[in-house]
Amino acid sequence: MHVVLASVTAAQVPNLNVRTWGSIPLPLQLPMSMGMPLPATLPSPSSTTSLRYRYCQDITVQLGDNGSATITGLEADNGSSDACGIASRTVDNDTFDCSDIGAVHPVVLTVTDHNGNSSTCSANVTVQDNTAPNARCKTQTITLPLDEAGQANLAVEQIDNNSTDACGIASREIDLSVL
Repeated sequence: MHVVLASVTAAQVPNLNVRTWGSIPLPLQLPMSMGMPLPATLPSPSSTTSLRYRYCQDITVQLGDNGSATITGLEADNGSSDACGIASRTVDNDTFDCSDIGAVHPVVLTVTDHNGNSSTCSANVTVQDNTAPNARCKTQTITLPLDEAGQANLAVEQIDNNSTDACGIASREIDLSVL
């Protein structure tokens, strides 16, 4: 009797190295629980053109102090696997900056196994800037003239000392402008 197995994992076959699986002569004799050999026909992983399982996940990245962020394929991967192991995970767009804030950016994850087979899936990257601006105030004393009503006006430019933010400063204000 000749039985063709539909699925055999490396864990089910002792001393089977999946990286050299393609060089094992077939049919391979696998022991049965009753002690009788079972002829098996196993597909060679090198004949497979894609990975068995590839999974992507959407991610959110925070821009750093320099206004940029870089992602890796591992961050976009959500548990991709292959019987022969994963050799690499890459994304087609891995660098984001201030111009990417607020939009959803699709990326393609390519997962490659140790036999050179690859498969892709898509993930979305959302870019955020949660780094506060660096507020700098002048340290000098400012003398303001009083008007006829005995009040003085203070403008932001009089106390700002080149405050910075990697993605630009949207607005500058002071909490008390009329003294």
